[in-house]
Amino acid sequence: MLYLFTVMEAVIIVIMFLIMFRTRFKGLKAVLSFILGTAAASAFTILVINLPLHIKTTLTVAAYTIACLCVFDIKWQNSLMISLLGCYELIACDIISANLIAAAASTPMMSVVTPDSMIYLVLGIISKLFAMAVVICSAFFLRKLDFNVPLKYSIILNIILLLLSFANLFFGQITSTVITALDHLQVVVMCSSYMIVMILVLVLFFNLCKYFSTEAELNYSNLKNDFLEQQLEQQKSAEKSIRTIKHDMLNHLSALDYLNKSGETERFDSYMKTLISRTSVPFRNNITGIQMLDAILSLKYQVAKDNDASIKVNSTGVKHYPDVSEYCLSSIFANLLDNAIEGAGSADENDREITVDITENAGCLNVRITNHYNENAQNDIIAAGKGHIHKGLGISIAKNAAEENKGMFEYTAENGIFTAMVVLPVSEKTIG
Repeated sequence: MLYLFTVMEAVIIVIMFLIMFRTRFKGLKAVLSFILGTAAASAFTILVINLPLHIKTTLTVAAYTIACLCVFDIKWQNSLMISLLGCYELIACDIISANLIAAAASTPMMSVVTPDSMIYLVLGIISKLFAMAVVICSAFFLRKLDFNVPLKYSIILNIILLLLSFANLFFGQITSTVITALDHLQVVVMCSSYMIVMILVLVLFFNLCKYFSTEAELNYSNLKNDFLEQQLEQQKSAEKSIRTIKHDMLNHLSALDYLNKSGETERFDSYMKTLISRTSVPFRNNITGIQMLDAILSLKYQVAKDNDASIKVNSTGVKHYPDVSEYCLSSIFANLLDNAIEGAGSADENDREITVDITENAGCLNVRITNHYNENAQNDIIAAGKGHIHKGLGISIAKNAAEENKGMFEYTAENGIFTAMVVLPVSEKTIG
């Protein structure tokens, strides 16, 4: 009978795992996995069946936790909570059923069916079935929660389960000595009362789980709302700045266009000098020999400096201008350098240098921009997605502009290093 209960316990363990972890096995694979799981669980429980209860409990908790960690890839605190919950239910009713079976065996001649032995045996089976039912319900409940319980709360719940397990061991020691001295009604009352108390404790425990899970979701929701409000304010501020810049730019361009068409060259030059004087960016010549690219690099040198970063340019063997418009050239490299500056600004202080390598080979201008970035920034819980730092609007603009001009664009982001590679056709016009 004891080994039969062991197999029943193994079956319920496998069912609990299948329910909790949404097994993907179907058909024959599901049947085979169930049989193998039951056999493994049965072998384990039979091996520890004759050990003292506290050792059996410890080994079972360890085995369940390792199974959750290795097979199902569940966080350790949730694995421990699942294991303790299953052991608490199974061992709690094991105590009752084992004591009842022992009481049945102590009746005269167990081989002869007597009212005492039948009552004790039936109560033992009922207690075992009760444990199985509670474990299945627990599995459904934990699956519904989806293990959304923070670490500190998981530790609290695990401590509660440990205390309950010790209480069960203490209860088992008491009942093993008094159960044979009770009459049938007292045994039924004792077992029923204990099951009712166990249900109430579980209801309290699950309510705690639900409360902690709800609180975690609420904290996450508040954090997300704060983030969205901050993003909205930043977007409003950016839109206002863009409208202002667009308005000023159109006014200046209209004025310059009028002065140019009317032949007012002196006023045109004066206007241009005034605009240039209001920019604090010094223009550096002969960085690459390509004027537009030099102008972009001159501007981004200052932007990088403001973000505690630096730009290092290596330009060798460049003899021809790229065969693209200055507008496209500006779109490509201004956006790529902005992206590099943003990424480098998030890196460690010693890794904030941006390297720009420019070469000409086989009729193409090859540009490689390399920068470090903070990998942890990609794992933010509120981030739009993995790699959001390097897959924004700027990258898309640069990629489209390069491909529209018969060029190529590629990028890699590995081990905290981001590399953008641009290949553009060159024209017959030589530099210098």
